[in-house]
Amino acid sequence: MVASCSVDFKIMLEKLSNTGHKDFSTYNPESFPGLIYKMTEPKVCLLIFCSGKIVLTGAKNKEDIDKAFKKI
Repeated sequence: MVASCSVDFKIMLEKLSNTGHKDFSTYNPESFPGLIYKMTEPKVCLLIFCSGKIVLTGAKNKEDIDKAFKKI
């Protein structure tokens, strides 16, 4: 499943990438404008953009999507 959402604030991707999330995230703005966050539980990949847009991919069901969004 794939889901998308938007939060009402800008997200500082460099700060997110460097503060406690290094093991799960990849951020290289020269090759892709978003941060790629690979969550292990639930096993979901999030594409997070500085605009506040978030795309969740790889979920098996809606519960995984809800759980991943709450966790992030």
